Amino acid sequence: MKSAVLILPYFGKFPDIFPLFLKTAAKNPNINFLIISDSEENIDYPGNVIVLSQTFSEFRELMEKRLGQTIVLEKPYKLCDYKPVYGYVLSEQIKQYDYWGYCDCDLIWGDLYSFIEPLMEKGYDKIFASGHLTLYRNTQENNELFRTLDEGELFSKISKDNQIYWFDEDYKGKNNIHDLFLKSGKKVFTEDFSVNFNIDTNCFQRKMYSTENRTYIDIPYEKEQYYWDAGKIYQVKKKEETLAITEYPYIHFQLRYMHGVQSVLSEEQFKIVPNRFLKHDKMPRTLDEWKHERKVYFGGQRFIQLRRRIINKMKKVFRKC
Repeated sequence: MKSAVLILPYFGKFPDIFPLFLKTAAKNPNINFLIISDSEENIDYPGNVIVLSQTFSEFRELMEKRLGQTIVLEKPYKLCDYKPVYGYVLSEQIKQYDYWGYCDCDLIWGDLYSFIEPLMEKGYDKIFASGHLTLYRNTQENNELFRTLDEGELFSKISKDNQIYWFDEDYKGKNNIHDLFLKSGKKVFTEDFSVNFNIDTNCFQRKMYSTENRTYIDIPYEKEQYYWDAGKIYQVKKKEETLAITEYPYIHFQLRYMHGVQSVLSEEQFKIVPNRFLKHDKMPRTLDEWKHERKVYFGGQRFIQLRRRIINKMKKVFRKC
């Protein structure tokens, strides 16, 4: 059995969905989570979550000391460009694991291990292409690839610039850690197993990483429903005259505000709709049960995104004044 740890530095107040992140992480006992945080919140962490208390400045100093260089890291958002160096920087903390990776905290887990365990057994050097979840085989060569391939020219550029490069994921198909692994001839798994929603739609419309195009494409909308059931995530939808039930390892809620987190924390089943989590006793498994499910929910996501864009534009205007 292969071991794995997911590393999550997060500074400031955790997002509202974080209690569900922890609840669903606890259902993955074969995976450990290493959280680095300055949070003083009274949080009951599951047994498979390891917490390293550090401030943002302390973590930056740790990275600089381990890298042997100064880096540009003024705000936590820039950490997306440093995710691929965690395996090198935290080599002592993760040396007992076969695989390490990074993830976001605006997601909930299904049975992740059942999806990644066969891939780890096959010895993939890199698993997945997205910044919200990527894993690496824990070897010195893999962990140092960011600075050894092309003599570290790309990372040197990124670490001296406050601009965001999205180095952690295959964004626009170039200048990122995924590109470096492909160029090096490493064994890379790129199929997208995630449920990753479009941030601009009220409904749940999925976006998926395309291995062929090396970018993210929109999946046509269908009246699909999502459920968390005792540690597993299911998508349910009608397909012709049958009910199609598909299991997924996790759902990513990027920039999507979800209500009802506290109401389902003690539940073993709940339904996931575009703007909230709902108590739900039974997932539909027949067409007759499906017919009685409510299919349309108003999420208000487009309004939230519009308001966010207006606020961001106003901030830029006032900065120039």
